[in-house]
Amino acid sequence: DIEPDEDDPFEEQFAVVFPDIARLNHDCRPNAEYRFSHASLAQTVVASRDILPGEEITISYIDPLQSRKERMAKLVRSWGFQCTCPLCAMEEQVRITESDARIKQILRLREELRNWDVTTSRGSPQMAEVLVTLYELERLWGEIYQAYVLAALAYNAVGDEWMAVKYAHLAREWGLPMVGEDDGDMEEMAKLARNPSGHWSWMKRVKRDENHGMIETADSEDGCYLSKPVKN
Repeated sequence: DIEPDEDDPFEEQFAVVFPDIARLNHDCRPNAEYRFSHASLAQTVVASRDILPGEEITISYIDPLQSRKERMAKLVRSWGFQCTCPLCAMEEQVRITESDARIKQILRLREELRNWDVTTSRGSPQMAEVLVTLYELERLWGEIYQAYVLAALAYNAVGDEWMAVKYAHLAREWGLPMVGEDDGDMEEMAKLARNPSGHWSWMKRVKRDENHGMIETADSEDGCYLSKPVKN
């Protein structure tokens, strides 16, 4: 028997077998995403990238943001098989090391960008741009909307409304097929796209100095603040 992993956010409180979807094999970088609606009990599989004629449709059984060693151990522990997807089957140690390093940096950047404590937050648009690039390099197409969400918030937090709107629209374009209209992030991105300056994140990472007429924005390298004139 396979024991459930209570620490895995992908684990559900119940189990059920859908015959058609159960035929889909696992890939750590799949070309499709599986979504289950608890409200309607409906199941959906959507392509996360272009799928070539004759190409096998795959989904990920686990959280893909883990190192190769962690992914393989999880699949053996919870699903009882050794992963042979192209990412895990790579023989070049350099490429494996590079992929693991990118995943580690993705997790660190997400933590920074999700920190809204004004005294410790170092999140910046530059960090968000790196995060988007790392998702692309790791081919995390089914989850890239998460990077777009953080990028939209990061730009809005420093008052760059048009870049914020750009990423809000990208987040919804990529996220709606994956998580649906009722998802909290999708609702937030709709609000931000309609009215950036009215969103809770507007200028959230900017400190104002009313005495000197300057604003300060967090520097992404060392957490210091850089001053620049306030726009009238």
